[in-house]
Amino acid sequence: RQGNLWATLNLGIGTLANNKTGWRGWGGVIGPDGKFAPKSFGMRSPCGLGANRAGDLFFTDQQGTWIPATPIYHLQPGVFYGNQESLASTQHPDAPFRLTKVPRGNQPYGAALSECPEFVSPAVWLPYNKMGRSATDIELIDHGGKFGPFDGQLLVGEFTNASVNRVFLEKVNGQYQGACFPFLSGFPSAVMRLSLSPEGSLFVGMTNRGWSSLGNRSYGLERVRFTGKVPFAIRSIHVRPEGFRLQFTQPVDRDR
Repeated sequence: RQGNLWATLNLGIGTLANNKTGWRGWGGVIGPDGKFAPKSFGMRSPCGLGANRAGDLFFTDQQGTWIPATPIYHLQPGVFYGNQESLASTQHPDAPFRLTKVPRGNQPYGAALSECPEFVSPAVWLPYNKMGRSATDIELIDHGGKFGPFDGQLLVGEFTNASVNRVFLEKVNGQYQGACFPFLSGFPSAVMRLSLSPEGSLFVGMTNRGWSSLGNRSYGLERVRFTGKVPFAIRSIHVRPEGFRLQFTQPVDRDR
């Protein structure tokens, strides 16, 4: 909203990779002057950016070194997302901050979080394989019911499983948390990019380049329209002191 372009930078992967320069694994903004200003780091292989209704940005990352499962993070300045292969750039004169303490390896994730004030957890974890193995693009559903009963929620592309997941978020004490749900599957190639048109059609850009997916086509472009038939599904889920409060898309038969 301030006219800046947010960017997330991938780590170099492989024997020839050099992650000691170039803000590898960092996120930042490109302002009107065209210069990159680093803001946060600890990313492994970010592959999608998207905003919610409030205008807060989120990004997806990939399961792998230092990242135990596929995360969806709230993109914000002054934080560390966990991957220590991007630590070298904190020594750069333009680095906006350094870690109070580098978390030790080979310990439970929660313990590592408590060791480092700048280390933040994802808003949502996508359980490995059940919800996919490689999240990609993020797209907000905000079309007045033209794309079904999930306005205000996020769609998240999935590369390896050639599918699209749905994510519900809530903000509690200033922090985002949420839940994920399978949404669409069976695409002919890996889902890489998503775009909802003003009339409520979802365009899905696909490619198997550089990796493999459950789809057997090299690439593709598909258009998904809402049929008007509302599926029976969990619309939202909120955490309460006594448990969870679920809202469904259709009335629930209490006798079943």
